[in-house]
Amino acid sequence: MSFILRFSLLSILVLTASLLLSVSSKSEQTLTVGADIFPPGVIVDPETGDCSGYFIDSVKKIFTESDFQIDFVCASPNIIFRMLEKGQIDLIVNIKTNTQLDGLVTFVSPPYRDINISLYNHQNNTSFKTISAVRGYHYNGQRKRLQEQGFEFYDLPDTASALRFFMKKRSTYLLSYRASINYMFNKNATSVEHKIVEKKMSTLDSYFAISNKSVMFEQIKSALHNYAIKLENKYYLDDDTNKLFQGDSGVAIGSQ
Repeated sequence: MSFILRFSLLSILVLTASLLLSVSSKSEQTLTVGADIFPPGVIVDPETGDCSGYFIDSVKKIFTESDFQIDFVCASPNIIFRMLEKGQIDLIVNIKTNTQLDGLVTFVSPPYRDINISLYNHQNNTSFKTISAVRGYHYNGQRKRLQEQGFEFYDLPDTASALRFFMKKRSTYLLSYRASINYMFNKNATSVEHKIVEKKMSTLDSYFAISNKSVMFEQIKSALHNYAIKLENKYYLDDDTNKLFQGDSGVAIGSQ
């Protein structure tokens, strides 16, 4: 075999290997999605640690035609935020009024879904101005407004913990997102022995937010845009799922 022929074959092999490596690298890009533990959107199995919920399902559906391999980090808001700061998270869903995210992310329209914030209290019990809530959540400014009115906050790691704290009457009030509380009340309806009073505080939209440090920023933005073109409503989350968790809880909750 001549030197020229051997050199040509070697060049072809090197080029082929490079192309295969490039294709493999492209197809195996890992999209790391930060998912606050927020039932029923994000539920963590206590035994396996696996994440499930409508948020997990919807993200998989949105990126089904992309080349991303999706890795979900299901954790508390504070952990997600710290990982976002370090560039370890590519994508989250949050509200635009969260000042902690200033400069860290770029929000993408249309909205992911609409959310409702409510203040709950045990019927005929307003004796102490104490509120259980999730550490790191500002609740669209409601936390600050209530603090200015003299309320004291007990911060818990997640929504389930805040609800348990409230139901044991360790706090007089609970500030939370309505969908999560509805889900948990429905799941544990038999344990609700007295009437809970709900005061609706505000309604707002949440959005996909891409980390400004993500090396896949443009690819993520493009995938979201391509999916948004096909939407039949104004939210990424399908209308039926959104409505399912925004209705009444089915347990004894009154309005204020």
